Amino acid sequence: MLHAAPDVRLETLLSKPKFTKALAGAPPAAIPNMNKVVTFVGAATDIPHCNARLRDAVLAGLDTETKPEFKRNAARNPVSLLQIAVRDAKGVEEVFVLDLLALAVDDYNEMLTELFCASDIIKLGQGLLGDLKELHEAYPAASCFRQMHSVVEANDILRTVIHHESMMSLQKIVYFCLKKKLVKTQQTSNWNRRPLTPAQLQYAALDALVLLWIYDELLRQIPSTFQMDAIWKSWDLSQKIELPCTKCGAVFDSDHALFSHSVSCSEAGRTHQCPRCPRRFKTDSALQQHSEHCMNKGGASMDIPKPVDDVPDPDECYCGRTLVDEKWNAGHPIHFMCASYQRFATLSPATKLYIWTCSDCAKVFDTPEKLLYHHGLCESTKATKTHVRFDSSPEATPKRKPENDARARKRTRFQRTASADFTESAEEESLWSEVSKWGNDLESEDTDASSYY
Repeated sequence: MLHAAPDVRLETLLSKPKFTKALAGAPPAAIPNMNKVVTFVGAATDIPHCNARLRDAVLAGLDTETKPEFKRNAARNPVSLLQIAVRDAKGVEEVFVLDLLALAVDDYNEMLTELFCASDIIKLGQGLLGDLKELHEAYPAASCFRQMHSVVEANDILRTVIHHESMMSLQKIVYFCLKKKLVKTQQTSNWNRRPLTPAQLQYAALDALVLLWIYDELLRQIPSTFQMDAIWKSWDLSQKIELPCTKCGAVFDSDHALFSHSVSCSEAGRTHQCPRCPRRFKTDSALQQHSEHCMNKGGASMDIPKPVDDVPDPDECYCGRTLVDEKWNAGHPIHFMCASYQRFATLSPATKLYIWTCSDCAKVFDTPEKLLYHHGLCESTKATKTHVRFDSSPEATPKRKPENDARARKRTRFQRTASADFTESAEEESLWSEVSKWGNDLESEDTDASSYY
């Protein structure tokens, strides 16, 4: 298979518009001969065959699936599945999907202890330390989830090839290596349902199996002078885990915390300031891509905003968006929300532009739409919420029964991401339509189940 040059592919991965376009045209990754390759291990009688194949393995890819919990502050569900893709010395590959909810700890404890502690079997993963911690938390009686040796993270190999410190999602690594799309539609499905749907089984097995495939491709591109044991890791959860930042030396106890830090740690190199919002970028090309849609997705023009206390022009909101068509007039729900969120708005002394700050966690946003979206995600919300409530509107309409109301059905799409700050109204209906366009832009990077962009 012919691939584009690594630097061209890296540019695609780092540009959200380019990656989205490239992914749309890529063929989906799939497992040929699913029935022969994938085995669902849901009973103790399935363990002997699985154990024999794990003992023959020279390479193993590991991943987990957990039923998502959509209620804020709800306890995390226990890990439902453990997927293990193995390859033996003859190159034969097989995937075992272990049903941890159905199996007893004694069924798999000895088998997995042997696999996880084997120094001659490379364990491949993506955020595998986080998976191990979740397994240990969910099944504390299983001693197999306390240690893991000879671990190689996909991102660690990737960095030796692309010479870039970014942590990429598995979807991006698959595209980089295989030019294929890792379809994520089953990511937040109910992993506690039994039997799993064929689509769920394929998704779960593929997340583990692609680790073997990308390992092969990255090894072909890795410099011949590189020593693989330099990136091998061993974890013992009974001891303190320390993951250092390669830029500043700060130490963290989880890969998720390290990734979150790595984003802010690189801020020093973001010297290109957007003239319209507080965001900064490392390159001029990245700034140009951002400026094409910065605070301008609805088609409105951006002028320098007026002070909050100024009386807005009839054709202009204090947020800076002016009237360019009938949609963006001062009475539009977006600007009705701007007025309601005005107490969160402050003029940035650095950019002389308005920013909107969450009063609970102090996180800053460059539009009130993003602050609205964030209010449903904010984990620092106090008992007495300070979030804006739209208790009335100029054109309020009576509430309707949710089961017969298309507007209410649309509202349920945002229950994970927005707080209950609205009453039923014409403004609410239009506002939710607009908010949905801003939701994917809360972060500058793409995310998936691995928590890496």
